[in-house]
Amino acid sequence: MVADVSFNGRTDLIVNGKVVQSQYFGIPNEATIGDANFSWLGITNMQLPTTGSVQLRMNVSYLMTDPGGRAVPIPSLTRTLSIYK
Repeated sequence: MVADVSFNGRTDLIVNGKVVQSQYFGIPNEATIGDANFSWLGITNMQLPTTGSVQLRMNVSYLMTDPGGRAVPIPSLTRTLSIYK
């Protein structure tokens, strides 16, 4: 039995408690599996504001599909990083 696993992610730019921009991760052409058996989920590129309380929220999940069905992580992985206040 072989399963297919696909990963996806999104980054939200939060300024003063409000989401002002969201981007899905993009995968560059040169993305490969690394030496430590990891794979890039992708990258985002956002212009950060110069004032206000700034945070980045990263949401990462996967979908595993095999002949018996599908599975997703519960709960999904979400991390919020404070850039500056």
